[in-house]
Amino acid sequence: MALIKCSECGSDISEKASECLKCGCPMSVIKDNISKAKKAKRKKIMVILSLIVAVIIIICIIAKLINQPNKSGYYQDTKWGMTTEQLKQKLGDDVIVNDEKKTVLLVKDDYDGKVGIDAMISYDCDGDSLKKITVMLSNGDDSSYTDSKLIDEYAKELDSLYGESLNDGIITYWETLKSRIELTYLMDGVIILSYEDITEIDETE
Repeated sequence: MALIKCSECGSDISEKASECLKCGCPMSVIKDNISKAKKAKRKKIMVILSLIVAVIIIICIIAKLINQPNKSGYYQDTKWGMTTEQLKQKLGDDVIVNDEKKTVLLVKDDYDGKVGIDAMISYDCDGDSLKKITVMLSNGDDSSYTDSKLIDEYAKELDSLYGESLNDGIITYWETLKSRIELTYLMDGVIILSYEDITEIDETE
């Protein structure tokens, strides 16, 4: 004989009884209340599960947005329009400043963690507003890279960020939201990676 709890007083009663022996509540009312309670419990569980799924989706969207590559095309998040003074503050004390040409130079050994690859980075201002950045990569004798391997690696990295490269027959380049990026093989052991401000060009078109 199966027992159920009376929905009114909580007493154990046979489900075949016509009413609760303790409080007299009719069995039809008890079963109806039990059915409603089960439905309410299932609804509560569904609401909780829906909220959990919604939170997981929101977290995934936020994580995707956070990890989404910056499509602006800025070089190491160095924004166009920065002044030479702002560049000095950003880059530190190792920079060389040519006040006459409004150029800030920075030399780095083992650029991007690549042993034997040295770089001279030129931040060029028009007036006192950053307009172009040129990275001249020097592939030294102690490097494990060939020139072609180094070019391929940077080309693949830029492709992954900004889509497949374009080519005007001479120069390989990428058009981004804020910059035109060019990758040029200058000569044996020397590769040029340049970033140029295109925001003013976009505004006048």
